[in-house]
Amino acid sequence: MSSIYSTRKQRRHTRRFAKLKSNALVLAVQSIVPAGASIVDLGAGFGGFVRSLVDVGYNAFGVDGSPEIEEISGGVVRRYDLTKDCSSLYGKVDWATFFEVGEHVPSADERKLLDQVCAIPAVGIIVTWAGTADVGKTRGHVNPHDEQYVKRLFSSRGWVFNETLTRRVRLAAGNHLARLRRLLVFRRRTRIKA
Repeated sequence: MSSIYSTRKQRRHTRRFAKLKSNALVLAVQSIVPAGASIVDLGAGFGGFVRSLVDVGYNAFGVDGSPEIEEISGGVVRRYDLTKDCSSLYGKVDWATFFEVGEHVPSADERKLLDQVCAIPAVGIIVTWAGTADVGKTRGHVNPHDEQYVKRLFSSRGWVFNETLTRRVRLAAGNHLARLRRLLVFRRRTRIKA
């Protein structure tokens, strides 16, 4: 998998955007996930969000598929291909965040990706997925979907969309970024022990 962090300019821009997004997302997570819970950020990029979660008391770590991500993130994010077997992570965390990842994975790998991602958290998952209106606005969006499609993807894998928690995270995240208005919260139909 090639890196989306290939030039210094892209890295600087991504880090600035990540800081703004990270602050809003931490508020969103705090609005529904109890302090001290374990969280994995799937597609963690540089790890700024993970660092912010740790700073406010969560047991958090991140994974990302970029080849040099461990070096770029200073070891905060582990390299992990989410389309491969992720069974070493299954049920070991309470919550997962899956922000702006699915649209970067070709549709041919979508099923493998979602099967792995949905098996990881024991309690819940918070998702954003770029929609079809975003095509051409951001580099690398090869698999955008609308909200209803994303809900069906997770529902077919044993997850229940939670309207109340979704409203709560969207309100907590505020209007900092349009992408955050697409936050969706799913709870596992049958909770597994973490």
